[in-house]
Amino acid sequence: MGIILLIPKISCCQYTNNIWCFGDSAGINFKTNPPTAITSGLLTKSGSASITDNFGNILFYGSASDDSIKSSGKDSSGILKNRLNATKQNGTNLYSEWYHVMTIIPKSISDSTFYVFTGGVLHSFGLYYSVVDLKQNTGLGAVVQKNVQLDTFPVFDGITAVKHGNGNDWWLLYQRWDALSSQQNNEFHLLLVDSSGIQMQSLQNIGSLHDNGAGDLSFNSNGTKMIYVEWRGMIELYYFDRFTGIILNPINIEPELSVNPVPYYTSAVFSSNGRILYVTSYQSVYHKASYLYQYDLTAANIAASRILLDSV
Repeated sequence: MGIILLIPKISCCQYTNNIWCFGDSAGINFKTNPPTAITSGLLTKSGSASITDNFGNILFYGSASDDSIKSSGKDSSGILKNRLNATKQNGTNLYSEWYHVMTIIPKSISDSTFYVFTGGVLHSFGLYYSVVDLKQNTGLGAVVQKNVQLDTFPVFDGITAVKHGNGNDWWLLYQRWDALSSQQNNEFHLLLVDSSGIQMQSLQNIGSLHDNGAGDLSFNSNGTKMIYVEWRGMIELYYFDRFTGIILNPINIEPELSVNPVPYYTSAVFSSNGRILYVTSYQSVYHKASYLYQYDLTAANIAASRILLDSV
């Protein structure tokens, strides 16, 4: 079993992600001290997304792929579950695949509807959104719009969101992946999600060029730093202006490798104070092992600060 951080994608002031649902019927409730294991309704090797109310009660959750469908010979597809761990009404066959391509954002802090953003990496190319209304189906919710396409190119396996500096709206960030041509790019695409809907905001070319489609894109707790990791070894740190949506000052920690073996960096998260970075490496092809690394982001040479914390 590999060490892979598949962090549910949501953070909010009124809504939280105190409950994580993932894997084969697994989950963790972080509202308790210490955190406690719970049972979920998922069967997946992909990443997941979840959202709870401000009391810590699960509202709904989902995964970028449903292994019960994939194992029957069908294309992998996203699935949403309600608070009773049952499949949400109209909550199957969301266009999504791979690991970090599902993110939940509330339409507003006083609404009962939510956007579920998903991405197509190898099939059903593009960025999509579906809409969940929790007032439907006697409070269990239903998907009332599904697979509305926003972009048509293959997306990098890392869709993430962060709260706008105004405290109400959201930024959604994702990257282009030229899967068919293997052409390098450094395109970051930015959406603004506010009370009027979804606004295609900007395209920013910043940071190192790369051509890998798998990895992770993640923010620190206050939304001012963003980390990018990918299978072929690149780790890059960016600063982010939550008011303007501008990505700033890229710092390349480790470069993308052009030859094997590569480290297969799968996930990355910041420590609560933002000073430490944790990165997982799933080297199943070359070393049949997985590794958890720590980096000191305050070090003069961040790459040289790497420490191996654990391996399996």
